[in-house]
Amino acid sequence: MTILNLKWTKGAPKELLAGMIVRCRGTLMLIGTFTPEPIVATILADCTEYTQAIADYEIDWLNDLGVPARKVS
Repeated sequence: MTILNLKWTKGAPKELLAGMIVRCRGTLMLIGTFTPEPIVATILADCTEYTQAIADYEIDWLNDLGVPARKVS
């Protein structure tokens, strides 16, 4: 899968979902399972387009296989 194969939607989503990729100020961000509310508000205000790269059940499946989500700081 490449970024080019994803179907992008213009504007901001109604809510952020795990596995979503958002573009804010020219930067791509992958949304995880925990995003603090102040960050959510900032992302939604600055988001220019978004796509669902991986579904929540796929994240759960990877976690069950021993590939846990990791926090990026």
